[in-house]
Amino acid sequence: PPQLSGRRVTACQPEVVPLAVLPAPHAAVVGASGVLAAGGGASIGPRVEAEPFAHEEIRRLLRCGARRAALRLARAAPFRRRRCLELALVGALADADADAADGVSAVVALLRQLGDAEWSAVVAQSARRMDAAEWPALFGACGAPLELLHAAKDAGALHAAALLLLPARAVHGDGDCLAAARELRCEVGALGETALVASIDEYVSRITGLDQNR
Repeated sequence: PPQLSGRRVTACQPEVVPLAVLPAPHAAVVGASGVLAAGGGASIGPRVEAEPFAHEEIRRLLRCGARRAALRLARAAPFRRRRCLELALVGALADADADAADGVSAVVALLRQLGDAEWSAVVAQSARRMDAAEWPALFGACGAPLELLHAAKDAGALHAAALLLLPARAVHGDGDCLAAARELRCEVGALGETALVASIDEYVSRITGLDQNR
């Protein structure tokens, strides 16, 4: 995959062949991968893929001490901005030195300045993409799942709050998770978010059904 200042730019899959780097205003790497025919046959043609790389620039700016510039870019990354923020957080978690200028402490401090709605959504989506075994590192750096869930709900980020129910259950247990889910359901229902209500109801039923079968 392409390199930028000696660092890997994207998390492209091995089957993706990078073709071009699009600088500002796009800040993306474009590549192509084969598309398999039905039944897993031979490739029938390329599929265009694109990955952002503004997260690397955000972390480079942090390393240089340019925190204001990093924050400006975090607020206005031109391509898949939310994904860039997730990649900045996950990349910082993966690095060994948490206290480096662009380490997890610095990235968390930067992302918190975006406000509770965006911050909680970034953490929730990052948790969704990670293995549960990686959650202790994520929530150790970002705060407890229930704390983030309530902050997301209060900020109106209801989908992010719902995504945090699963890690809340893993960290805090069934009782606290159910209480948070029912509280969230009331708020979501009052806003007429029927699809999200159904999703929360299904999750609550799954937990209570497991309790009844024990």
